[in-house]
Amino acid sequence: MGAEELSNNERDDLLQLCRLRLDGFRAQRGEEVFAHRSCTRTPISGSVKYRVLTRARGRCGSRGRG
Repeated sequence: MGAEELSNNERDDLLQLCRLRLDGFRAQRGEEVFAHRSCTRTPISGSVKYRVLTRARGRCGSRGRG
């Protein structure tokens, strides 16, 4: 089922549920959990991301995860 198949009430209920879950997550983990999403940071270009992923063979360089 896609979003376009939801009624306005269903969509509103889903958005409210998401907001409640996110608020609960923030209350549990603290706002600093989103500190890495700062608006003042410069985005990394796609070409740099590609070179890093290629060099790391598609695995996370900090933890070795794929």
